[in-house]
Amino acid sequence: MIQIFTTAHCYPNPGGPIHTAYTVRENNLLVDSKVNLIDIADSTNIIGGFLAVKDGLQWLSDHQPADKKIQVFTDQQFIRKYLEWGYTEQVEKLYQRYSNETLELRYALKREQGYTIQLHWINGQENEEVKSILADYRRVHVLH
Repeated sequence: MIQIFTTAHCYPNPGGPIHTAYTVRENNLLVDSKVNLIDIADSTNIIGGFLAVKDGLQWLSDHQPADKKIQVFTDQQFIRKYLEWGYTEQVEKLYQRYSNETLELRYALKREQGYTIQLHWINGQENEEVKSILADYRRVHVLH
């Protein structure tokens, strides 16, 4: 089974640069991880959450693992609800571009490559591996 763990934050929130991170585990072995720094206008943690999931799904599209059962974990409830159920609590125009791009990629992976993608919420404390990678990146690249 492929598991993709994602996290993101904007510092300061709102308005600061967005840091996103994901880790990919296959049969519980770490196979990849990545951190991105994205500087966009009107940035928020929610935009970062959509971009982190999109990055993880893009890894899936680029590497096309044989295992078609995928679990994606996010530590933002709103992201999971929206991407899993089309949660329609007022999605501000600010978020629509990022939410739609992520949703379209998820559906394309399902439709064109046959992946079954389950989205899950994970408590931030349980998402420690990917948060640690992001914290290490920030210590080296941002705080110095």
